[in-house]
Amino acid sequence: MANANRLIAFCLVLCLVAQTAQATTYFVGGESGWAFMNTSSGLPSDYQAWADSITFMKDDVLVFNYTAGEDNLYIFDTYEGWMACNFSRGYMLDNGTAGSSEWVLNGEGHYEFASAMFCHQNQKFSLYAVDTQLLITQLTNGETDVPPQSPESAPSSAPSPTSSDVKAPTADSPIPPLKPESPPSPSASAPMMVAHVLMVVVACTTISAFNSFL
Repeated sequence: MANANRLIAFCLVLCLVAQTAQATTYFVGGESGWAFMNTSSGLPSDYQAWADSITFMKDDVLVFNYTAGEDNLYIFDTYEGWMACNFSRGYMLDNGTAGSSEWVLNGEGHYEFASAMFCHQNQKFSLYAVDTQLLITQLTNGETDVPPQSPESAPSSAPSPTSSDVKAPTADSPIPPLKPESPPSPSASAPMMVAHVLMVVVACTTISAFNSFL
């Protein structure tokens, strides 16, 4: 049994090392880019569904492409602030004039992004980035406890708003400074991607079972 556990841990380390070979660049929203309306479907974009379909790693790069002058980009320092579209807890990363913006996931934890123009219409998403080096260290040290549960993700879909529902922020809306010196760090209390790890465990367990018959 002990040998099987060691084999599983070894397989996990190998799988995780393979995933850390290089960072991946993701274009937010795919071909539609960072925009309230999906140009292909003509419906509001579902960025949370897009983010939920990807396992993000530390040092991955997010590219936000948009039509200059028609959008902007904020990151939040609290999950609650992001859920409520409370921009007093947000930091402007892009004021919407450049047409493109990049953000590096520089640590393990939750990241919450939103457009101040259409946050209440669900142009926002939350993701979790995994630091595989940290996970490898924990596995090799025998630390296998399941961490606390993460905050629930934002709903993957929402009722499609009508054009009359779309409202830009007013002059009274709190606007944090552009590109602060110290943008918020990912949540230190956020757990690792347990589901992703369990998938790898299942695969490695199969390898272990196969080897037991050899």
